[in-house]
Amino acid sequence: MDDPEVLEHKSGGGCASLFGLPFLIMGLVAVFGALSALFTGKNPGGAAAGGVFGCIFSAIGGGIVFYRSGITLDKRAGTITDWWGLPFPLSRKESKLEQAREVTIKAETRRSKNSSYTVYVVRLEGVDMQLKFDEHRAYETSRNLAERVAKFANVRIHDYSGQGQSIREAGTLDESLQQRAERLGEVPAPPARMPDGCRVVHHVEGDEAVFDLPRPAPGCAILSVTAVAAAAIGALAFGNVPLIFFGIVMFVVACGAVPAALARERVRASSRRLLLERRLPLLVRRAEIPASELEELLERAGCVVARSDRRTLTFGSGLKAPERVWLKGVLTTILSARPQS
Repeated sequence: MDDPEVLEHKSGGGCASLFGLPFLIMGLVAVFGALSALFTGKNPGGAAAGGVFGCIFSAIGGGIVFYRSGITLDKRAGTITDWWGLPFPLSRKESKLEQAREVTIKAETRRSKNSSYTVYVVRLEGVDMQLKFDEHRAYETSRNLAERVAKFANVRIHDYSGQGQSIREAGTLDESLQQRAERLGEVPAPPARMPDGCRVVHHVEGDEAVFDLPRPAPGCAILSVTAVAAAAIGALAFGNVPLIFFGIVMFVVACGAVPAALARERVRASSRRLLLERRLPLLVRRAEIPASELEELLERAGCVVARSDRRTLTFGSGLKAPERVWLKGVLTTILSARPQS
């Protein structure tokens, strides 16, 4: 039975163990083969080399299969224990729970020889303390972990996952915009007026406000197609590259870049939901966050970001900064209002 006074987060095992299992098996087979050769006196030099090889592989495989680590928060004892072992704890480091000040979410880039990707790292930080809980490629997974830790430790969440940052205090981590407005006793006022030259076209359909956003600048799409075309011309002029190869590359780039340049965004907002429609040629993609679950509406990284615990919506990359601020303000007003019964 789970103890409500203890929060434990463990790492290791699972898929990592399956990855290390072949190394462990190969190493053990090599070690047993070497021992057998030594006992029978057959090729002792080869047996010794095989034994060394087997020990190395066994150590690597065993480390991957059996390595475990974890962080345990104990309210009853008032402690935070950071441990690792194989698989039982071999090393422990203890801190006071009262030292914790905040949980942070930071976007970090991981690079390998042929690729790179972004992970969202969750840490518990405080006085002389920085403990990494985990990292995930999916922001929502890291966000949910951060909320679980922050609620237990009764600390705020400091989110650095994009340009700019946001802070959510301990008592408001699951608070939607509607609940926040109810707690404060008022719905945020909308912006006084639209910015000059605002390109957002808006109207009302039923109980929803509809916002048609301008397309992003097609510069990236044009640059991609131009770069491939220039490479094709250069290769054909000075090299011996088949034309069909560049035809295929141009087709693939055009299939990705051209629809992106032609896509339009439509945002529908009411006291019930926030709905984002991306209108591509021959296709409309829709994503929705219920207003009762919407916890954050931010203007950052050159776009508007809407977040719940289950989904993140990003839109408005074709807007100028004053237009994004205005749109965020209007949406905040609409989505903070309680539905009419």
